[in-house]
Amino acid sequence: MHTSSDLFSAQYIPNENKLLWTIKKFKGESECSIRSKITLSPSYEYARRDFGPISILFEIPMFNLSKLRIKYLRILETYKSSNTHRWVRYITQSSSYVYRLN
Repeated sequence: MHTSSDLFSAQYIPNENKLLWTIKKFKGESECSIRSKITLSPSYEYARRDFGPISILFEIPMFNLSKLRIKYLRILETYKSSNTHRWVRYITQSSSYVYRLN
């Protein structure tokens, strides 16, 4: 299964039991949701047990949920071979979201 639009793409990867959902652009103060249904073959008797819990991993580049900002950074050791640049990359990453199936 593969579906896409200008805003997102979704793809099921069967050999990894993974549904990969990619959002291309996400405006501030907006909401996005996905609803999916994965149907396994009826001949697969223990599908629910083998399917296991659902884990969610995500990252949001250039967004800081805690509002923590770096205003000043001092580099104590400099190396002649390295050039320093004034740039900080903020990123929000998921920690551990797991849903168990009944």
